[in-house]
Amino acid sequence: KEGVYPYVCTYPGHGFVMYGAMYVTGKDMPALKDDPNIPPERKNDVSKNDNAHQHHPAGEIAHSYSEVPPYLYRIFIPDASPAAIAVNLPHNVSYCWDAGECRLRYAWQGDFLDNTNIWKGHHDSYGKILGTIFFRDKTAFPLQTDQHGNIPTVQFKGYQLIKRYPEFHYIIDGIEVYELIKQKEDGTGLIRTFRIPKTNRIIWFIVDADDDVQYQSSAGKWINGQLKLL
Repeated sequence: KEGVYPYVCTYPGHGFVMYGAMYVTGKDMPALKDDPNIPPERKNDVSKNDNAHQHHPAGEIAHSYSEVPPYLYRIFIPDASPAAIAVNLPHNVSYCWDAGECRLRYAWQGDFLDNTNIWKGHHDSYGKILGTIFFRDKTAFPLQTDQHGNIPTVQFKGYQLIKRYPEFHYIIDGIEVYELIKQKEDGTGLIRTFRIPKTNRIIWFIVDADDDVQYQSSAGKWINGQLKLL
C-alpha cells in the first residue's frame, strides 16, 4: 500500500539517530532538503555531507533533532550497569538511573551527554558526561528493609512517564516501590519522591555521611543520620 513507513533501530539508544522513512510510491521522491520526514537539524547536515552524522566536531552532542527537557536515553554510561538510563532535566541537571541495580547512581550539573562515539559504532564505548558530577550514591543500597544494613533483593519492573518525567517501578524484598526524580526549582539539586503503596514493614533511606550532600525530607524521621520512612 502506498504511504510513508517509518522505521527505527531498537538497539539501546541507537534510535535517536538511526531511523528513517521508507516510501512506497509511484511518484517522484521529495528532495532531501524538502523531505518532511527529515528533521531540520539533519537537513542542514545532509545539505553539507551525506555522511554528516559521522563528522561531528569534537565535543558536539550527536543528536538528530532538538529535545526539550525532561527526556532520557537508554544508554551505556560510565560507572553503571549496561541497563543505565540517563535523564536530562530542566535547569541543566541530569542523572544516571541504573535499571540493573534499581538505584540512582549519580547526578551532574551542566551539559548533558556527548554520545558521538556510540553513534559511530565504537566498540565498548560510552556516553561522555559533559557536566560536573555533584552526587554519587556511595551506599550499599539506598533503601533497606526492616533494619539498617539489610541489603534487599531487587527486581526492575519498568517505568512510566508522568508529564515526561520517568517514574521507576521496582521491587525490594517483595515490596513495590515507585521512584520519581525531578530537579529543584533553582537547579541546585534533586527531589526524589518514593511511592510505596502497601507495606507494614520498616524501610530506611540510607545516606553516606561523606557524600557532601544536604538532605531534607517531607516524611519519616531522621535517626543517627539515616531516614526511617515507615
